Amino acid sequence: MKLRDDSTEKNILLEEKNHMLVEKQNYEIYTATLKERNRIAREIHDNVGHLLSRSILITGAAKAVSSSEAVSPLLDSLDISLNQAMTSIRT
Repeated sequence: MKLRDDSTEKNILLEEKNHMLVEKQNYEIYTATLKERNRIAREIHDNVGHLLSRSILITGAAKAVSSSEAVSPLLDSLDISLNQAMTSIRT
């Protein structure tokens, strides 16, 4: 009976350790997922943000240089769209 009790006790301890290992593994996966998600978000923000900033500056320069009345509304619309995209990427 003592041998059986010892065996049962060891099985219970092993089950508890296995449960703790699974919980730790799940936490590590969750943490790694969050880190990767943050890295991707930062990369998108930086890369797309730079491209949008450049496009906004180019559009502003085109508006300043352009004397055509036909092009002005198009450049205004493009400027509004780019600024909305920039606001979205910042958010």
